[in-house]
Amino acid sequence: MRLNRGTILLILALAAIIVAALLINRNSESAQVTPTASPTVALGGPLFETLDANPSAVTRLQVRNNTTGESIAYVQTEDGVWMIEGSSANIDQQAITDTVQTLAALDSNDTFEGDDPAAFGLDQPDYAVFMSTGDSDTVYAMYIGGKTFNNARNYVTTATLSAAELPATSPLAEATAEATEAAAEATLEVTPEATVEPISLSGTLTVSTIPQRILSTNILQLFTPAILPEATLEVTPEATAIMEMISTPDAASEATAEATPEATTEAAPETETTAEATPEAEATAEVTAEATEAG
Repeated sequence: MRLNRGTILLILALAAIIVAALLINRNSESAQVTPTASPTVALGGPLFETLDANPSAVTRLQVRNNTTGESIAYVQTEDGVWMIEGSSANIDQQAITDTVQTLAALDSNDTFEGDDPAAFGLDQPDYAVFMSTGDSDTVYAMYIGGKTFNNARNYVTTATLSAAELPATSPLAEATAEATEAAAEATLEVTPEATVEPISLSGTLTVSTIPQRILSTNILQLFTPAILPEATLEVTPEATAIMEMISTPDAASEATAEATPEATTEAAPETETTAEATPEAEATAEVTAEATEAG
């Protein structure tokens, strides 16, 4: 059977359409972009393994508000007493000890590598915490960034610095205590320095997540330390007199010298009375003796 010219042309057109469709489909498949793999998330663990093993080894802690430039530092003396650096205020020792050890022994929920610090609020973190021990020049830094999608955790990253690499800080806190009759009210003044440059991070970071409640509570306690009233000694008038006599031997001697004439004067009448009674006693004795002989 012979095909007419129109049928042949129709078959050829259909074949061309099929071939073109196959070529277009193949090209579109090859043009597809392979999606970027999600970061590998590892299980959490200690942020600072060295400090986690012995959190009480921390002898200095500094916290900085990277937005305002406010900062405050705490140092531990050789006697183990925590002080605000640059201040003689009496702070709650148990409170600061608990805060320092909590931050030194933080455990993350998870850890992953991130090459875009801004995505986690770490390009200019909100806060920075610096901890160091007395036997090392190493400074352990923690930078606190934004919150996770449900606001339950904060993104953080860590680094180790030398003491010379610490960023410039504002003048340290000046604590003053104002005592009242009922209690002592302490106020803390933290003065930011206009020239302090904010901390900026870039490149690929090891990002961890920490419960937001733990971080916010401890950061707040560091910026608003519990300052205790200075101990006072209640001195009574009696105690004052005794202390003056003890501390001033001449005063005790003068008091003795003043008391002696009075004591002598009061004792004298008793002696005279005894002397006046003696003749009568002798007369009575003679009468008694004569009566005895007559009998």
